Amino acid sequence: MKAESKKGLFILVFFIISSIRVFAQDQDIRDKELTVKLNQLMDSYQYSQACLLADHLLEKDSLNLELLILKGRALAADFKVQQAKDIFAKAYLLDSANTVTLFELVNACRQLGDFKQAISYCQKLVDIYPENSFFTIQLANLFYSTDDFRTTKEILLPFYRQDSMNSYVLKQLANSCNELLQVDSAVQFYEKYLDIVPYDAGITGKLTNLFIRKRNYEAGLCLTEMYLAHDSSNAGILKLNAYCSYLLKEYETAAQKFSKCIALGDESKFTSKYLGLSFYRQEIYDLAEPWLRQAYQADTADAEVCFYYGVSAYRSALTDTGIVYLEKTLNLLMPDPKFLNTLYIELAGAYSEYGQPDTALIILKSAFEDNPTNATLAFKIAYQYDYYLRKPSMALPYYKEFLRICPESEKQELNLPQQRSYYSFALNRVKEIIH
Repeated sequence: MKAESKKGLFILVFFIISSIRVFAQDQDIRDKELTVKLNQLMDSYQYSQACLLADHLLEKDSLNLELLILKGRALAADFKVQQAKDIFAKAYLLDSANTVTLFELVNACRQLGDFKQAISYCQKLVDIYPENSFFTIQLANLFYSTDDFRTTKEILLPFYRQDSMNSYVLKQLANSCNELLQVDSAVQFYEKYLDIVPYDAGITGKLTNLFIRKRNYEAGLCLTEMYLAHDSSNAGILKLNAYCSYLLKEYETAAQKFSKCIALGDESKFTSKYLGLSFYRQEIYDLAEPWLRQAYQADTADAEVCFYYGVSAYRSALTDTGIVYLEKTLNLLMPDPKFLNTLYIELAGAYSEYGQPDTALIILKSAFEDNPTNATLAFKIAYQYDYYLRKPSMALPYYKEFLRICPESEKQELNLPQQRSYYSFALNRVKEIIH
């Protein structure tokens, strides 16, 4: 009887273990099927559903690195970058050397604008895989995004020495040198890049602008003409080509090229301005006037355009218009008198503090000559003579002039302790100097 009981118990235990194994195997198969489905959802861009399924799977295995990465990617793709970063950070704690997790953190931080953290994670990738140029170039790009062009250049130069035909490295080196105002180096790298990728419109434009900055207009003209032989419809390159012709004083040619830009749909102020100026330089004022008017309407603060528009107008028999815009030019060039007086007073004060009260006095007197009704300037001159130069007799006539022209609104006493108005101070000083 005992033997039969043991045998029955053994059969029961075996049955339970077998059932558990079968259940575990079934569950494992089901989980694998769900993981496959999760990947299918990701591949079909159904990111919201993918997130829900990932959450379901993570309830059973919250430390599954693969599932965490998939959920993070789904969140990032669904524009929930901060949540994605949090998931990737959790995955990073599980395995701080995982390449996928680190690079996803780099991308998430970059999208969130946290470049300092992105650089930190990318630097870890470079430290783990120093031979992998992809990570190092990504690190250089991150420094470039933070305007640290010097570090970008330092990282990329070794790559250039190893492979001088890498067009991407050449372009980023050229851009960095350009931002660092290292014009000759930038020109060198841009030229090498264009030898490999000859019809890059963006780089052609940047190199042309550098030639213009160096006053090498012929080189700019030649470069843009080479590009236009390949694509004559690029208005941006045509505009630079026209500008080079203008700078070379080929005004008739420049006018023709700027007119082509207009025909291509270029409505920029730059094109209107220099098309107008190209006609102006040829003394064809009636053709210059409408384009300069259009340029002025695009930017009413441009004193140069306002001037040439005014001249072109009156020389095209639009005399009234010409006078109006030439007067506007004067208003644009001359600062507001109130601001100008404040500027003179502050400049004089700075010279006085610097130990040059004579220079300060010259500035104040010059300002007062231009604006003899300004009471504040009269007081400042008197005070300059009285306090800084110790010449009260020279200060006296300016104090009196201040009292004469001081507005009634400024003659009131200040109701503040230990403070006196300019008017009361001047009144007392006149009495003290006379006696």
